[in-house]
Amino acid sequence: MYKIDPKLYADYYTQPYRYFHNLKHLNYVYESLKKHIDISFRLEALIVCHDMVYYPGCNQNEELSARRARYLFPDIGEYLTQGILATKNHDLVNVSEEFKHEIALFLDADMSILAADPSMGFMSEYLLYQGHIFLEFKEAGFTDEELKIGRLKFLNSFKGFITEEYKGLNALAFRYRDWE
Repeated sequence: MYKIDPKLYADYYTQPYRYFHNLKHLNYVYESLKKHIDISFRLEALIVCHDMVYYPGCNQNEELSARRARYLFPDIGEYLTQGILATKNHDLVNVSEEFKHEIALFLDADMSILAADPSMGFMSEYLLYQGHIFLEFKEAGFTDEELKIGRLKFLNSFKGFITEEYKGLNALAFRYRDWE
């Protein structure tokens, strides 16, 4: 599957407080993306680096992950920085034209869990994702009320999938959001 040696990133994604932002999440993004695009080396590097630094509630995760990515892959540092920073708000505002389509697909794949396949049973994959996110924040010391407020803020900030390849998932993602 991956061309990049897991020794470069596995330790980050196997930290004990990572219930969602882990190796399974990377695989989910990878598998989602490969349905729509050939996975280039730089796109794979974006997948494995995008949540490399992750502390629930920290507002510098993306900047710290981008710094780490630039250190590991200096030749594609600008691409990685733009892609990782774009995950902060799920937008392409600061993404250069040459990277836009690929990074847009990546952003949509990263958020595609918001429209998890209901074939596993009504919302079961989505509920598992939701529970894992709650566990990450609970272990970081967030109260139930803070979790609820933060979750609603996050869900309401999601305006929909960007690319034509993923826009068909919007109805399901919004249905899940409205349910929460």
